[in-house]
Amino acid sequence: MASWSKTSSNGYTLTLEVYEKSYSITSNTSDVHAKLTLHSGPYNRYDDYGTYEKVWINGSAVLDRYTPTSFSSHNQTITLWESDVTGIAHNADGTKTISCSASISYKYSDSYLPGSMSVSGSLALTTIPRASSVSMSPQSVACGGTTKFTISPASTSFRHILYYKLGSESWAQIKDIAAGTTTYTWTVPMSFADSYPNNASFSVPILCETYNGNSSVGSKQATLTITVPSNFKPTISGITVSEESTDAQKFNLSGNYVKSLSKIRATISINSENAHGATVKSYSSTLDSIPYSGESFESNILSTAGLLDLASIITDSRGHTSSRVKQLTVIDYAVPAITLEVHQSGSSVVCAMKGNVYPVNDGSADKNTKSLVIRWKRTSDSSWEDSETIPLNDWEFEETFIATLAHPDETYVFEALLTDKIQTSTAEASTGIVCISRLKGGKGVCFFQEATREGVWAKNVRLDLTESQYDELSSLLGGDE
Repeated sequence: MASWSKTSSNGYTLTLEVYEKSYSITSNTSDVHAKLTLHSGPYNRYDDYGTYEKVWINGSAVLDRYTPTSFSSHNQTITLWESDVTGIAHNADGTKTISCSASISYKYSDSYLPGSMSVSGSLALTTIPRASSVSMSPQSVACGGTTKFTISPASTSFRHILYYKLGSESWAQIKDIAAGTTTYTWTVPMSFADSYPNNASFSVPILCETYNGNSSVGSKQATLTITVPSNFKPTISGITVSEESTDAQKFNLSGNYVKSLSKIRATISINSENAHGATVKSYSSTLDSIPYSGESFESNILSTAGLLDLASIITDSRGHTSSRVKQLTVIDYAVPAITLEVHQSGSSVVCAMKGNVYPVNDGSADKNTKSLVIRWKRTSDSSWEDSETIPLNDWEFEETFIATLAHPDETYVFEALLTDKIQTSTAEASTGIVCISRLKGGKGVCFFQEATREGVWAKNVRLDLTESQYDELSSLLGGDE
């Protein structure tokens, strides 16, 4: 309650009392009760004098009359007017402060009368609840998941409309919820992720607009956190591989590769059907323990035979990853290997050859070829005297060939050539007699054959020399190599 009083010079007191009697959430209005009284004081009384009485509440005149008043005794309080003032409209946000004033005056100015008097003030009314609040459970939900809205209305007659807003887009309606209903379960559209291609989660404002009938009484907002499921991402649909080595291509392999020869071109294909706006930001691959980057790359020469995993990983703009492994069959291969030893007896020379060629078999057939040729000439000649092709039945072999020399008293050089589909390896030997040989890079001397070990040897017989004797021998031979 609020009251305002004014006392005249001759002892009369005018009082206006106002209090809020009730308010309506639905109509956003209040009713107040007002009372105007006059107190005569200890010395004043009068009979039936006409009084002008006026009262204003919230800027409106609620009393304006001329009526007789009387005081039958001293110190008497009389009620000039008392009434309810109804339907005072509040502001849209539910607040309201009203102005209150009253005045009296008399037609005559006798000294025992109150004369003209007035009072005024203001009264803050109750703030009426208006816009309903809204909450969500859970407050964080994945695209395609559900959350439950709970509305807390100030009045059961209020209806509500829920809205969401994505980025700079306009507000979009979720649901028009009838009066009396306070919950609603919403499935978050999966397409929301499309608006946030670089975010693994994002915040979406939720607006709850409150209506009394068709009139909006206000709105309140809440925030819903939406996460992007880990499967909303571009994926690797395939990895295509092709042979880049022209040497390896000579084997005409179907989808297989060759150790020590093959270099592949790998290209990663992307499926963005379920990416929901995300794009690939990085490519990472590993093959034969070597890392590569990029959507397409050319590998180093493959150095491992067997089943090799080509493992590729992509990372998208949300930080989600996708991987795929393609298995490559790599067939073992190396340069043809050949050794040659020759032993002369008169005009005949026995050529002993040992070697191997990799067959490069892809499971259906041997794809490689092999040929062995032995040729010889005198060391003094510039061109080969003769040659012979040696038939090979096996990929790993030991073959012997006897050559007849035209000049057995001279030194001959023999060369074995082992050729596959890609390249040729050679080995040489001579019919010359070794008198003395020194071990390269070590302390070894051998008489009458090649030095293959440390120490001093006469063929296979070791000669025991002291350190000083060895140094003297080495000095005679020109020092260590």
